[in-house]
Amino acid sequence: MIILRIILDLRIAAWLVRSLSWLSKPARTWFRDAPPDVSGDWEQVWDSSSTGFSKDTDRHSNAKIYQFWRYCYAEFTAKGTRYCLFGHIRENFLFGEWYPKKQEIGYFGAFKLRILADGEMTGVWLGHSQKTVAINSDSWNWKKTQ
Repeated sequence: MIILRIILDLRIAAWLVRSLSWLSKPARTWFRDAPPDVSGDWEQVWDSSSTGFSKDTDRHSNAKIYQFWRYCYAEFTAKGTRYCLFGHIRENFLFGEWYPKKQEIGYFGAFKLRILADGEMTGVWLGHSQKTVAINSDSWNWKKTQ
């Protein structure tokens, strides 16, 4: 258990969550803990006042969330760039970081989403680019499709 916890806290945690997500349901009984189940297919859209993402299609896409215990990993596309989301569930909140999958320098940030009972999550994203010193934020909404 301790070794698994250490591995999850390292940068390979996102890969492990995606690979071990099939163990999520048995893990609930092992740890006697039942975080909300957010695994599956989702539709996500985030709002932005940035002129670089002015079209709705730039901020709207589908994502598959992989969940292992309280840890979640997902990938989504925004304006042709593939982004990753890695987060942790605490009570009815999913919070963590998002970042570009293949670019070390790019737009990245944090998020906090409230997990609602009807297959929805709503919250905020916070982002920063290496090109500017500004930190942006706006709403982020998720709806489960399956």
